Amino acid sequence: MYHRAIPSINAGSMADIAFLLLVFFLVTTTLDQDLGIKTVLPPINPEANPSPRGDQNVLEILINGADELMIEGERKNFADIKSEVRNFYTNPDERSDLPRLKLITPALCKENLGKTSNAHLNSSKSWNAWKTRLESTELIGPFKELPKNAVISLQNDRSTSYATYILVQNELNAGLNALRNECSEKHFGMPYGELDENNPEDRLKIRAIRMAFPRRISEAEPVALEP
Repeated sequence: MYHRAIPSINAGSMADIAFLLLVFFLVTTTLDQDLGIKTVLPPINPEANPSPRGDQNVLEILINGADELMIEGERKNFADIKSEVRNFYTNPDERSDLPRLKLITPALCKENLGKTSNAHLNSSKSWNAWKTRLESTELIGPFKELPKNAVISLQNDRSTSYATYILVQNELNAGLNALRNECSEKHFGMPYGELDENNPEDRLKIRAIRMAFPRRISEAEPVALEP
């Protein structure tokens, strides 16, 4: 009896098709993206180590695992963050539990520049710092300066939701930006956010505003906080 051989199937083209489909799905599939905050961390300041709780130069903000907010040991609403930031930076009522601000005037800057010059420290950080302060007072007038170790200390629980963490960050930034905007509107007639860092004149204005209202936010390692 005659037996006809069964021809083999060429699977090479199927492999090509499978590869093309894989590439197609990789290119067209939309992957979930994590949300984040565009921010620049402040430079390390060895003199600005957060002090124990109760220090007038530290504003302690805690978020526990239940997404509850504590400011200086008291339960607060998230809407309270802006006013707490304002009080910390300005201390309008000169409260003893808030930082003692130092009034920076042109006369004080010139006096300290003279002292450092007489000590032959023209190139020192101290001389440059007082020179920057003097240039700032020429743009925005006398301003009150935070102590070097004044800081807003933010700490959250390991179980804090990411949405709550983002909310607190946004409120902190909003509180600081509100102060900067007021200063910019008062002295330059425009919001702080509209100043252009690529413009030499605006860059000096930005530096002066940041001198008066620096970003002093420190984030601690997440821990297990009591509810």
